[in-house]
Amino acid sequence: MKHIMPLPPMEILHKYLRYDPDTGVLSWREGLPYGKQRPAGKPAGTMSKGGYLRVSIERRMYAIHRIAWKMHYGVDPNGVIDHIDGNKLNNRIVNLRDVTQVENLYNAVRRSDNTTGYKGVVFSKSRNSYTINLKVNGVRVSHRRFRTAEAANDFIKELRESTLGEFAFHGERDAA
Repeated sequence: MKHIMPLPPMEILHKYLRYDPDTGVLSWREGLPYGKQRPAGKPAGTMSKGGYLRVSIERRMYAIHRIAWKMHYGVDPNGVIDHIDGNKLNNRIVNLRDVTQVENLYNAVRRSDNTTGYKGVVFSKSRNSYTINLKVNGVRVSHRRFRTAEAANDFIKELRESTLGEFAFHGERDAA
């Protein structure tokens, strides 16, 4: 994980920005320098390559979801900020949680190079069977093999639910 730069002090954040926890929108305050680029009341931020909104404050870039957390709770997040619903643009406070990097990865979508169609299910050509790939606290949870991808998927879903609790996410998001 890259080093995460501390956020500016609350006074600086409130000098430039306003946060609405119900909508998740961060907007510019009035009377700012570069008023044409930062019109009062307009949503702040630009899209990063990773699909997150970010904003420049005093010549440094910050992730909007981290600023939202600090403006709402008054402190920098301890870990990374997870978007519970997986939507990187949904910065409503009820959709954000302060988690470890590992917990954030549990909430990740199915990998794009996945060939089975199920998160955490892998096909072994040498054994002609399916196995699951799930680690909890750095320990592989199961070594079982399955005849079908569906059986492996059913098993890993139950395993995620019982071991990961609120972080049990099965890899696909509903269309919003």
